[in-house]
Amino acid sequence: MVEEMESLQKNRTWELVQLPKGKKAIGCKWVYKKKPVISEKEGKNFKARLVAKGYSQQKGIDYDEIFSPVVRHTSISAVLALVATAKSTHDVLALKVLLSQEFDMKDLGAATKILGMEIHRDRGSRKLWLSQQGYVEKVLDRYGMSKAKPVSTPLANHFKLSSEQCPKMDREMEDMTKVPYTSAVGCLMYAMVCTRPDLAHAVSQVCKYMSKPGRHHWEAVKWIFRYMNSTVGHGVVFGSQQNDPLVVGYVDSDYAGDLDDRRSTTGYVFTLGGGPICWKSTVQSIVALSITEAE
Repeated sequence: MVEEMESLQKNRTWELVQLPKGKKAIGCKWVYKKKPVISEKEGKNFKARLVAKGYSQQKGIDYDEIFSPVVRHTSISAVLALVATAKSTHDVLALKVLLSQEFDMKDLGAATKILGMEIHRDRGSRKLWLSQQGYVEKVLDRYGMSKAKPVSTPLANHFKLSSEQCPKMDREMEDMTKVPYTSAVGCLMYAMVCTRPDLAHAVSQVCKYMSKPGRHHWEAVKWIFRYMNSTVGHGVVFGSQQNDPLVVGYVDSDYAGDLDDRRSTTGYVFTLGGGPICWKSTVQSIVALSITEAE
Protein backbone atom coordinates (compact mmCIF):
# COMPACT_ATOMS: atom_id res chain seq x y z
CA MET A 1 0.00 0.00 0.00
CA VAL A 2 2.88 2.33 0.79
CA GLU A 3 4.47 1.59 -2.60
CA GLU A 4 1.16 2.29 -4.35
CA MET A 5 0.72 5.65 -2.60
CA GLU A 6 4.31 6.66 -3.33
CA SER A 7 3.85 5.73 -6.99
CA LEU A 8 0.61 7.72 -7.28
CA GLN A 9 2.19 10.79 -5.71
CA LYS A 10 5.37 10.53 -7.76
CA ASN A 11 3.41 10.29 -11.01
CA ARG A 12 1.18 13.22 -10.00
CA THR A 13 -1.92 11.12 -10.51
CA TRP A 14 -4.16 13.76 -8.96
CA GLU A 15 -4.27 17.49 -8.25
CA LEU A 16 -5.74 18.83 -5.02
CA VAL A 17 -8.50 21.39 -5.70
CA GLN A 18 -11.47 22.93 -3.95
CA LEU A 19 -14.60 20.83 -4.42
CA PRO A 20 -16.91 22.74 -6.81
CA LYS A 21 -20.23 23.85 -5.40
CA GLY A 22 -22.96 21.25 -5.84
CA LYS A 23 -20.48 18.48 -6.67
CA LYS A 24 -19.90 15.30 -4.71
CA ALA A 25 -16.44 13.77 -4.45
CA ILE A 26 -16.01 10.27 -5.85
CA GLY A 27 -14.87 7.82 -3.21
CA CYS A 28 -11.92 5.43 -3.40
CA LYS A 29 -11.22 1.93 -2.18
CA TRP A 30 -8.30 -0.48 -1.94
CA VAL A 31 -8.19 -3.62 -4.07
CA TYR A 32 -5.85 -6.44 -3.05
CA LYS A 33 -4.80 -9.35 -5.21
CA LYS A 34 -2.18 -12.06 -5.43
CA LYS A 35 -1.18 -12.14 -9.08
CA PRO A 36 0.45 -15.12 -10.83
CA VAL A 37 4.21 -15.10 -11.35
CA ILE A 38 4.93 -13.87 -14.88
CA SER A 39 8.74 -13.88 -15.02
CA GLU A 40 11.70 -15.93 -13.88
CA LYS A 41 12.97 -13.29 -11.41
CA GLU A 42 9.66 -12.56 -9.76
CA GLY A 43 8.65 -14.06 -6.44
CA LYS A 44 5.27 -13.81 -4.76
CA ASN A 45 3.37 -11.01 -6.43
CA PHE A 46 1.05 -9.26 -3.98
CA LYS A 47 -0.61 -6.13 -5.36
CA ALA A 48 -2.52 -3.27 -3.75
CA ARG A 49 -4.32 -0.77 -5.96
CA LEU A 50 -6.17 2.40 -4.98
CA VAL A 51 -9.12 2.78 -7.36
CA ALA A 52 -11.94 5.29 -7.73
CA LYS A 53 -15.53 4.14 -7.31
CA GLY A 54 -16.45 4.93 -10.88
CA TYR A 55 -19.75 3.10 -10.59
CA SER A 56 -21.08 6.02 -8.52
CA GLN A 57 -20.82 8.37 -11.52
CA GLN A 58 -23.80 9.23 -13.69
CA LYS A 59 -23.51 9.63 -17.45
CA GLY A 60 -24.28 13.15 -18.61
CA ILE A 61 -23.56 14.55 -15.14
CA ASP A 62 -20.12 13.29 -14.15
CA TYR A 63 -18.92 12.26 -17.61
CA ASP A 64 -19.94 12.19 -21.27
CA GLU A 65 -17.49 9.79 -22.90
CA ILE A 66 -15.31 7.01 -21.53
CA PHE A 67 -12.00 5.76 -22.86
CA SER A 68 -9.68 3.03 -21.62
CA PRO A 69 -6.32 2.89 -23.42
CA VAL A 70 -5.20 -0.72 -23.75
CA VAL A 71 -2.57 -2.38 -25.90
CA ARG A 72 -3.77 -4.11 -29.06
CA HIS A 73 -2.99 -7.79 -29.44
CA THR A 74 -1.56 -7.02 -32.88
CA SER A 75 1.06 -4.82 -31.21
CA ILE A 76 1.97 -7.57 -28.72
CA SER A 77 2.31 -10.14 -31.50
CA ALA A 78 4.40 -7.80 -33.67
CA VAL A 79 6.84 -7.08 -30.82
CA LEU A 80 7.18 -10.78 -30.00
CA ALA A 81 7.77 -11.59 -33.68
CA LEU A 82 10.57 -9.01 -33.87
CA VAL A 83 12.11 -10.26 -30.62
CA ALA A 84 12.02 -13.87 -31.82
CA THR A 85 13.77 -13.09 -35.11
CA ALA A 86 16.34 -10.64 -33.70
CA LYS A 87 19.92 -11.69 -34.41
CA SER A 88 21.30 -9.80 -31.40
CA THR A 89 20.05 -8.21 -28.20
CA HIS A 90 21.68 -4.83 -28.91
CA ASP A 91 18.50 -3.14 -30.11
CA VAL A 92 16.47 -4.59 -27.23
CA LEU A 93 18.97 -3.34 -24.67
CA ALA A 94 19.06 0.11 -26.30
CA LEU A 95 15.27 0.32 -26.15
CA LYS A 96 15.27 -0.65 -22.47
CA VAL A 97 17.76 2.14 -21.74
CA LEU A 98 15.59 4.72 -23.52
CA LEU A 99 12.44 3.60 -21.72
CA SER A 100 14.16 3.62 -18.33
CA GLN A 101 15.05 7.27 -18.89
CA GLU A 102 11.36 8.15 -19.10
CA PHE A 103 9.76 5.62 -16.73
CA ASP A 104 10.64 3.77 -13.56
CA MET A 105 11.36 0.25 -14.74
CA LYS A 106 12.31 -3.01 -13.04
CA ASP A 107 13.93 -5.90 -14.90
CA LEU A 108 11.96 -9.04 -14.04
CA GLY A 109 13.86 -11.30 -16.43
CA ALA A 110 12.39 -13.30 -19.28
CA ALA A 111 8.60 -13.08 -19.38
CA THR A 112 6.57 -16.27 -19.18
CA LYS A 113 3.08 -14.74 -19.36
CA ILE A 114 1.32 -11.67 -20.70
CA LEU A 115 -2.42 -11.00 -20.39
CA GLY A 116 -3.05 -14.66 -19.63
CA MET A 117 -1.03 -15.86 -22.62
CA GLU A 118 1.90 -18.22 -22.03
CA ILE A 119 5.24 -17.42 -23.64
CA HIS A 120 7.75 -20.16 -24.49
CA ARG A 121 11.04 -19.28 -26.16
CA ASP A 122 13.88 -21.28 -27.69
CA ARG A 123 16.75 -18.83 -28.08
CA GLY A 124 18.90 -21.41 -29.84
CA SER A 125 16.47 -21.82 -32.73
CA ARG A 126 15.28 -18.18 -32.47
CA LYS A 127 11.65 -19.19 -32.10
CA LEU A 128 8.91 -18.08 -29.73
CA TRP A 129 5.55 -19.71 -28.98
CA LEU A 130 2.43 -17.97 -27.68
CA SER A 131 -0.45 -20.08 -26.37
CA GLN A 132 -3.33 -20.10 -23.85
CA GLN A 133 -3.38 -23.67 -22.59
CA GLY A 134 -4.22 -22.67 -19.01
CA TYR A 135 -7.05 -20.38 -20.13
CA VAL A 136 -8.51 -22.96 -22.52
CA GLU A 137 -8.47 -25.67 -19.84
CA LYS A 138 -10.32 -23.39 -17.40
CA VAL A 139 -12.94 -22.51 -20.03
CA LEU A 140 -13.52 -26.17 -20.90
CA ASP A 141 -13.94 -27.01 -17.20
CA ARG A 142 -16.30 -24.07 -16.71
CA TYR A 143 -18.70 -25.29 -19.40
CA GLY A 144 -18.33 -28.99 -18.66
CA MET A 145 -16.54 -29.76 -21.93
CA SER A 146 -13.16 -30.94 -20.65
CA LYS A 147 -14.14 -34.59 -21.14
CA ALA A 148 -16.13 -34.09 -24.34
CA LYS A 149 -15.24 -36.17 -27.40
CA PRO A 150 -12.54 -34.31 -29.39
CA VAL A 151 -13.09 -33.38 -33.05
CA SER A 152 -10.59 -32.38 -35.74
CA THR A 153 -12.30 -29.34 -37.28
CA PRO A 154 -13.41 -26.00 -35.73
CA LEU A 155 -16.90 -26.32 -37.27
CA ALA A 156 -18.27 -29.27 -39.23
CA ASN A 157 -19.89 -28.90 -42.66
CA HIS A 158 -23.30 -30.01 -41.40
CA PHE A 159 -23.66 -26.80 -39.36
CA LYS A 160 -25.62 -24.58 -41.75
CA LEU A 161 -26.39 -21.77 -39.32
CA SER A 162 -29.14 -19.24 -40.04
CA SER A 163 -31.75 -17.12 -38.28
CA GLU A 164 -34.35 -19.75 -39.21
CA GLN A 165 -32.91 -21.81 -36.36
CA CYS A 166 -33.61 -19.09 -33.79
CA PRO A 167 -36.34 -19.98 -31.25
CA LYS A 168 -39.86 -18.92 -32.27
CA MET A 169 -42.02 -20.37 -29.51
CA ASP A 170 -42.10 -18.98 -25.97
CA ARG A 171 -41.12 -22.36 -24.57
CA GLU A 172 -38.05 -22.52 -26.81
CA MET A 173 -37.02 -19.00 -25.80
CA GLU A 174 -37.42 -19.85 -22.12
CA ASP A 175 -35.30 -22.98 -22.51
CA MET A 176 -32.50 -21.03 -24.23
CA THR A 177 -32.35 -18.46 -21.41
CA LYS A 178 -30.87 -21.26 -19.30
CA VAL A 179 -28.03 -21.76 -21.78
CA PRO A 180 -24.85 -19.65 -21.19
CA TYR A 181 -24.55 -18.87 -24.89
CA THR A 182 -23.30 -15.28 -24.62
CA SER A 183 -20.61 -15.94 -22.02
CA ALA A 184 -19.43 -19.08 -23.83
CA VAL A 185 -19.04 -17.24 -27.14
CA GLY A 186 -17.24 -14.43 -25.30
CA CYS A 187 -14.71 -16.94 -23.95
CA LEU A 188 -14.21 -18.32 -27.45
CA MET A 189 -13.73 -14.82 -28.83
CA TYR A 190 -10.94 -14.02 -26.35
CA ALA A 191 -9.03 -17.18 -27.27
CA MET A 192 -9.54 -16.49 -30.97
CA VAL A 193 -8.36 -12.87 -30.75
CA CYS A 194 -5.24 -13.71 -28.73
CA THR A 195 -3.71 -16.92 -30.06
CA ARG A 196 -6.18 -18.95 -32.12
CA PRO A 197 -6.57 -17.77 -35.73
CA ASP A 198 -7.91 -21.25 -36.54
CA LEU A 199 -11.09 -20.35 -34.63
CA ALA A 200 -11.77 -17.09 -36.49
CA HIS A 201 -14.34 -18.32 -39.00
CA ALA A 202 -16.17 -20.65 -36.61
CA VAL A 203 -16.45 -17.99 -33.90
CA SER A 204 -17.63 -15.38 -36.41
CA GLN A 205 -20.48 -17.72 -37.36
CA VAL A 206 -21.79 -18.30 -33.82
CA CYS A 207 -21.40 -14.59 -33.00
CA LYS A 208 -24.21 -13.72 -35.41
CA TYR A 209 -26.85 -15.16 -33.10
CA MET A 210 -25.85 -13.67 -29.75
CA SER A 211 -29.18 -11.87 -29.29
CA LYS A 212 -31.43 -14.85 -30.04
CA PRO A 213 -29.53 -18.15 -30.13
CA GLY A 214 -31.27 -21.42 -30.89
CA ARG A 215 -30.53 -24.99 -29.90
CA HIS A 216 -28.65 -25.65 -33.16
CA HIS A 217 -26.47 -22.58 -32.58
CA TRP A 218 -25.61 -23.87 -29.11
CA GLU A 219 -24.64 -27.25 -30.59
CA ALA A 220 -22.24 -25.38 -32.88
CA VAL A 221 -20.66 -23.65 -29.87
CA LYS A 222 -20.20 -26.99 -28.14
CA TRP A 223 -18.60 -28.38 -31.31
CA ILE A 224 -16.01 -25.56 -31.16
CA PHE A 225 -15.34 -26.49 -27.53
CA ARG A 226 -14.80 -30.09 -28.61
CA TYR A 227 -12.29 -28.91 -31.19
CA MET A 228 -10.50 -26.84 -28.54
CA ASN A 229 -10.42 -29.94 -26.35
CA SER A 230 -8.33 -31.67 -29.02
CA THR A 231 -6.06 -28.63 -29.55
CA VAL A 232 -5.60 -27.32 -26.00
CA GLY A 233 -1.92 -26.49 -26.44
CA HIS A 234 -2.19 -24.94 -29.89
CA GLY A 235 -1.10 -21.35 -30.43
CA VAL A 236 1.09 -19.28 -32.72
CA VAL A 237 4.83 -19.51 -33.35
CA PHE A 238 7.15 -16.69 -34.39
CA GLY A 239 10.58 -17.02 -35.95
CA SER A 240 10.11 -19.47 -38.81
CA GLN A 241 11.17 -16.68 -41.21
CA GLN A 242 14.42 -15.40 -39.71
CA ASN A 243 16.26 -13.77 -42.59
CA ASP A 244 14.89 -10.28 -43.21
CA PRO A 245 11.41 -10.89 -41.72
CA LEU A 246 8.65 -9.33 -43.80
CA VAL A 247 4.98 -8.52 -43.28
CA VAL A 248 3.01 -10.86 -45.54
CA GLY A 249 -0.76 -10.82 -45.99
CA TYR A 250 -3.19 -13.47 -47.19
CA VAL A 251 -6.86 -12.87 -47.98
CA ASP A 252 -9.72 -14.97 -49.32
CA SER A 253 -13.48 -14.83 -49.66
CA ASP A 254 -16.43 -17.12 -50.22
CA TYR A 255 -19.42 -16.13 -52.34
CA ALA A 256 -22.92 -15.57 -50.94
CA GLY A 257 -22.25 -17.89 -48.02
CA ASP A 258 -24.56 -16.20 -45.50
CA LEU A 259 -27.88 -18.07 -45.59
CA ASP A 260 -29.86 -15.09 -44.26
CA ASP A 261 -28.91 -12.31 -46.68
CA ARG A 262 -26.41 -13.99 -49.05
CA ARG A 263 -23.56 -11.70 -48.14
CA SER A 264 -20.04 -13.05 -48.62
CA THR A 265 -17.43 -13.63 -45.92
CA THR A 266 -13.89 -12.27 -46.06
CA GLY A 267 -10.98 -13.76 -44.14
CA TYR A 268 -7.45 -12.44 -43.83
CA VAL A 269 -4.23 -13.06 -41.91
CA PHE A 270 -1.02 -11.02 -41.77
CA THR A 271 2.26 -12.57 -40.70
CA LEU A 272 5.56 -11.12 -39.50
CA GLY A 273 8.63 -13.28 -39.28
CA GLY A 274 6.54 -16.23 -40.40
CA GLY A 275 4.06 -15.96 -37.52
CA PRO A 276 0.52 -14.51 -37.59
CA ILE A 277 0.15 -11.10 -35.95
CA CYS A 278 -3.45 -10.25 -36.92
CA TRP A 279 -6.38 -12.10 -38.45
CA LYS A 280 -10.11 -11.77 -38.97
CA SER A 281 -13.15 -13.42 -40.52
CA THR A 282 -16.05 -11.06 -41.18
CA VAL A 283 -19.19 -10.74 -43.27
CA GLN A 284 -18.93 -8.15 -46.04
CA SER A 285 -21.00 -4.98 -45.68
CA ILE A 286 -22.74 -5.31 -49.08
CA VAL A 287 -24.08 -8.15 -51.21
CA ALA A 288 -21.55 -9.08 -53.89
CA LEU A 289 -23.03 -9.82 -57.32
CA SER A 290 -20.25 -12.16 -58.45
CA ILE A 291 -17.29 -14.16 -57.17
CA THR A 292 -14.96 -11.54 -58.62
CA GLU A 293 -16.73 -8.74 -56.76
CA ALA A 294 -16.65 -10.74 -53.52
CA GLU A 295 -12.91 -11.34 -53.89
